[in-house]
Amino acid sequence: MKIRGDHAVVLGASMGGLLAARVLADFYERVTLVERDTLPTGPENRRGVPQGRLIHVIQARGISILEELFPGFVAELTGMGVECWDDGDLSKLHLSVGGHQLLRSGIAPDAPVVLLPSRPLLEWSVRQRVKAIPNVTFLEGHDVLGLMTTPDLARITGARVAGRAEDHETTVTADLVVDATGRGSRTPVFLEQLGYGRPAEDELVVQLAYACQLLRSTSNAVREHLIALFPEPGRPKMFGFVRYENDTCMLAVGTMAGAEPPSRLVDMLDYAADFAPPHVLDAVRDAEIIGGVVHHRVPSNRWRRYDKMRRLPDGLLVVGDAVCSFNPIYGQGMTVAAIEATVLRDCLRQGGDGLPRRFFRASAKKIRVAWQTAVGSDLALPEVAGPRPISMRISNAFVERVSIATEVDPVVAGQFMRVTTMVDPPGRLLRPSILLRVMRAQRRRPAPTPPEAGRHRSEETEERGTQLSNQNIELTKRGYEAFGAGDLEAALSLFDDSAEWTVNGESAIGGTYRGKTELAELFMRLAEKSTQVETKQFLADGNFVMVTTEVTAGGETAPEADVFELRDGKVVRAHSFGDTAMQERVFGSKRVAAG
Repeated sequence: MKIRGDHAVVLGASMGGLLAARVLADFYERVTLVERDTLPTGPENRRGVPQGRLIHVIQARGISILEELFPGFVAELTGMGVECWDDGDLSKLHLSVGGHQLLRSGIAPDAPVVLLPSRPLLEWSVRQRVKAIPNVTFLEGHDVLGLMTTPDLARITGARVAGRAEDHETTVTADLVVDATGRGSRTPVFLEQLGYGRPAEDELVVQLAYACQLLRSTSNAVREHLIALFPEPGRPKMFGFVRYENDTCMLAVGTMAGAEPPSRLVDMLDYAADFAPPHVLDAVRDAEIIGGVVHHRVPSNRWRRYDKMRRLPDGLLVVGDAVCSFNPIYGQGMTVAAIEATVLRDCLRQGGDGLPRRFFRASAKKIRVAWQTAVGSDLALPEVAGPRPISMRISNAFVERVSIATEVDPVVAGQFMRVTTMVDPPGRLLRPSILLRVMRAQRRRPAPTPPEAGRHRSEETEERGTQLSNQNIELTKRGYEAFGAGDLEAALSLFDDSAEWTVNGESAIGGTYRGKTELAELFMRLAEKSTQVETKQFLADGNFVMVTTEVTAGGETAPEADVFELRDGKVVRAHSFGDTAMQERVFGSKRVAAG
């Protein structure tokens, strides 16, 4: 690796800081981790990571990155007794998403590898690996007081710190400072003091509160490695149970939308009695209690948009929860921090010039996927208040269909898990082979028998919905046929006068087109590149039609999914989910134009 500087300083030695330090050690002569705590010598909880006492899961993508950064890491964890789900055996998991229970039997092909270390063991193991790197040192027991800059305030040159024991201020000079101090990061304040202003924030209030109890059990009564019952509409409660190393396990119950979780173990069991597996509750009653019940509250998902700041000083990056903190029930935080470490590595390989801008923009693309998953899942609950744009409603409607399929189809269940564990992008669920299984599963899923008095009405409603879906499919097909024949006027005639079409991504055609004039502009730009669209599969649900296609433009071909909302025989909204990288190569990039 080419050296980019003499000294890099990382503020905070939690997971995000440790992984940033690991990457920086390849590009800087020296790396210093500044940490306010005195770090424990073993796998123990510490004050600076209060969430370490709570239930934790690192996603499969995070584990694969750790193995990449620290070869042999997975074998090391399993050698310490960490539970590992690597055979796709669905009976060893009990997951319920939005009220849909993942299939409990059979083998999920190509399933992700899931390891379940406790947070203290995981962080300690990573810390030991980082401490073994010769050019990395730890400065423990020090608070961060502020940032140092050049006289013109254009570059960060280090940090002012103070020892907690002696309360003596000192300076640590650096070519690069990385803030990994977590959700309570003071970088927005520091930037405002320097005249850069604060980053804008995207926030969704969820008012999560949960309670956890650590246990020890040698019983084999619970065969599952992991049990996670997520909130569902009408029941914003959750339940979790994870088997950790050394016969330890953790029970968690929680709630969203401001409700109160129980404060005693006996109350936790009563709280979950109406929806948690009885054999797990019985096993908990027989287990040894370790410590007391631990409570935690998270007010919101919050994303500080450093990627959107007009001005940034050189020499400063922000990672982990200091940038984006998620609703923790989805287990995304540590994995996103690991992904950010790989983004940092890739940016440094390209050089040191303009590093902050390049890093924030590149990492925002990765964060966005996790953000949309978390926020979309939260807003699927009517108890959570917040805007629900058409793209999210479409996405959630599709996820609902996929979740139904996971109840009966091990292939869909396996692919869904690869997406939720962040191994694969969500677009993998749009492959024709998966969509076909999703559609078939809608017929296979057992449906509750309606009461006799309401049966006639239910059958009539279902028949009308089926007729509507079929009509909308035929209308959508006519639109594709008209575009393929070059008859743009006929294609436009299928749209409402105020229709909107959103194309995802940052290509020159990305964005939202409103009204027929702007839609005609979009169609003309596609035609200029001799764009051809081959439809593959149509999936309809009432007013919504999803179409998987293969798009050829500028000599390149890629899969795409288009979603249409129709009303009174006209398209009122549309959203295209395509290969954004191909679109940028063919049509150009907004970023290049702006640069």
